[in-house]
Amino acid sequence: MITRLINELQHRRVFRSVAAYAVVAWIAVEAADVIFPALGVPEAALTWLIVIALVGFPIVAVLAWLYDVTSEGVVPGTPAPESTNGLSRLSQISSWLLVLVLAAAVAYLSVRLYSQAGDESTLLRGKSVAVLPFKNIAADESTNNVYFSDGVAEEILSGLSDVEGLRVAARTSSFAYRDNVNIREVGETLNVSTVLEGSVRMDQDAEHVRITAQLIETESGFQLWSDTFDYELENVFAVQDEIAAAIVRELELEFSGREIDLVQPGTANVEAYKAYLHGRHLLQQQTVTAIDQAIGHFDRAIDLDPDYAQAYTGLADAWIGKRRIGNLSLFEATQQAHDAISSALRLNSELAEAQTSLGLCVLGAGEQRIAASQFSKAIELDPSNVDAYLQRANLLRDQGFLADATRAYTQALALDPLNPRIITEQAILTGLQGRFDRAFEQLESLLAKYPENLAVTLAMSRVAALAGEAERSLRFARQAQSLAPDNPIALTRVVDAYIQLGHLDDAETTLNQARSFAPENESVIQATMRFLLVAGRRTELETMTTQRAQQVIDNPGLTESKIRLDRLVWAAIGRFSDGDSAGASGLLERAMPGSISLDPHPQSVYYLALLTKSRVLEEKDQATISAALENGRAAAKRVQAQGWGTGDVDYAMAALAAAGGDVPEALGHLQDAVSNGWRSFLFANSDPAMASLLEVEAYQALIRQMEKM
Repeated sequence: MITRLINELQHRRVFRSVAAYAVVAWIAVEAADVIFPALGVPEAALTWLIVIALVGFPIVAVLAWLYDVTSEGVVPGTPAPESTNGLSRLSQISSWLLVLVLAAAVAYLSVRLYSQAGDESTLLRGKSVAVLPFKNIAADESTNNVYFSDGVAEEILSGLSDVEGLRVAARTSSFAYRDNVNIREVGETLNVSTVLEGSVRMDQDAEHVRITAQLIETESGFQLWSDTFDYELENVFAVQDEIAAAIVRELELEFSGREIDLVQPGTANVEAYKAYLHGRHLLQQQTVTAIDQAIGHFDRAIDLDPDYAQAYTGLADAWIGKRRIGNLSLFEATQQAHDAISSALRLNSELAEAQTSLGLCVLGAGEQRIAASQFSKAIELDPSNVDAYLQRANLLRDQGFLADATRAYTQALALDPLNPRIITEQAILTGLQGRFDRAFEQLESLLAKYPENLAVTLAMSRVAALAGEAERSLRFARQAQSLAPDNPIALTRVVDAYIQLGHLDDAETTLNQARSFAPENESVIQATMRFLLVAGRRTELETMTTQRAQQVIDNPGLTESKIRLDRLVWAAIGRFSDGDSAGASGLLERAMPGSISLDPHPQSVYYLALLTKSRVLEEKDQATISAALENGRAAAKRVQAQGWGTGDVDYAMAALAAAGGDVPEALGHLQDAVSNGWRSFLFANSDPAMASLLEVEAYQALIRQMEKM
């Protein structure tokens, strides 16, 4: 009877079908186990995938029994012929092997399902923790050591993050709960079962410190562990490690046999450590004054301990911050940052934050591919490095890879769901996708929590500009200016808003204010070029853009740098505006050789429009002109495939059509641009690629229509 059944199962290909399904199910579960966490997919999804895989076995078996796949399609299965009732020994062995494969697959999936359930129950038993900022209890009213109490909590958090089997909420999300903490809310929002909170009191002479800490279960609110530590300040590292070790023991996690301490601050010098923490605290303020003070603290930390790698990384981050908002040339700031990072990596090449800083450093010089590699390396060294995930997402977005950036922001938010920086940058991405209502919703929610957050306010202005709401853009730009009167980015945002509205006098007044104290700042220089172009000040524009191009044109280290491409194109625009089409053509040919690979960004389409225009003006052969046009159209398709939804895309396509002499197509794209929020009519009137449209009545009518919006 059994032999007959096996024969029937083999004849109907049930064994082979189920075995093949088992292999596919195994591959799918293993792949999901790797891919799901990287994409930020909830843990429960893997459990459901395993359940579905198990349920699929009987379904596949029944279908294989009832149906057969032939060259004529799917047909009902037929019984085995009587003559084949007897099985050869080889057939019996192969059949039993297939049965063993099936049994192994079912056992494997069952074990995975059990372990998944076990993981979830483990979380419920307390295998996750959020470390809240420790309260600073001042010895007197003049003492403010918030930076130190925050640093104590952050070091404990960092140490716990290295414990296998313990899930630790990210710093920014945990530190969002600084005051009036509701423990149950923390547990629900951050999906943790325990919370560590505490306080730090340092005496007036800064020689003695008292640290209290308590571990609380979020579901019940019960205290699981607490202790008070009275130590001399020089023993603060031992206290941090003792607290971390106590948490691990309380949560019944194994860490015995470790040859190193859980908490590794990077220095044994407490004064150097304090200086480093103070510098990091100042960097968060994002003002030039605070950055200069931070540089002083990092320098002091390095003087006290020349082997303190984290202090060098902090110093590099300070120079990168000063490059953004200070009066410092891009190349000088980049060199200062690079020197500091080189020292950090020489001391500790495995320091993830140094790899992230190196990525930001080279990004300032336009080395996008190198920067991407550094961010990936930082993530590889420390998979919980939120900043590396965020910077990688920002880079992908700014390159134009919106689809990849969407996934990257999701990964960052999975690690740090309450981080306002991530949400702000993601909202800008949402705006670039043309989902303006959703972007405003995200940013307005942040502003309700952080009404004086400069980055959120600037993002509101930028998204409003993308949406064609120029007045709203100006309002938030002015609000950003009031929050940071000397911030170059805030001031240039005001300049751009005035230009979008056509208020050139107001734009020039604000630009002069920015140039008065930050003439070397890159944002101010770029705003100046945009203003000179729309204001028709051609000689000044040509002089400025030529000087900037000379700094990069013969630099072998910047051959494939984005900064070289941008500067040569701007120099070409300056030549165009001054009537030198031959000079413009030469610069564009050097900027975009035939082998260059441009990012899927509207700017790439526009650059190819300028190249097309230069070839038309230079009366190149039709094949050469057509090649530029085709490259531009191909670039436009890549941009659209990424999900761009702003008017900038349509404007770039209009410029490409106008450069090629197709006026009707150019006007059609311009109308689409206006419908999608584009309002930069002053730029269009000054754009060399659009020159063929300036005398067309339909174009002028469109501009008049836009001016009334």
